[in-house]
Amino acid sequence: MADQVELSNKRVKELQKQLEAKKENLEKFKKESEDSNKNARLEIDQLKNKKTELNSEKYTQVNNLSNEGQKRKDENQKAHEARMA
Repeated sequence: MADQVELSNKRVKELQKQLEAKKENLEKFKKESEDSNKNARLEIDQLKNKKTELNSEKYTQVNNLSNEGQKRKDENQKAHEARMA
């Protein structure tokens, strides 16, 4: 009977050690997961900002080209009118 109690106590201690190890692994995993999620959010925000910057730059270039085209059209129209006059 005493042997069974001793074996049970040993088993309880082993299981407690395993439980502690699993708790530590869980905490480590949670922390790594939170860090990973935080880094992913930061990267997403950076990509969104970069996309906004690129779109802004694109529209600026489109507007500049459009304005340049309109200037050329106006110049050609004036030149045409001058030739026809």
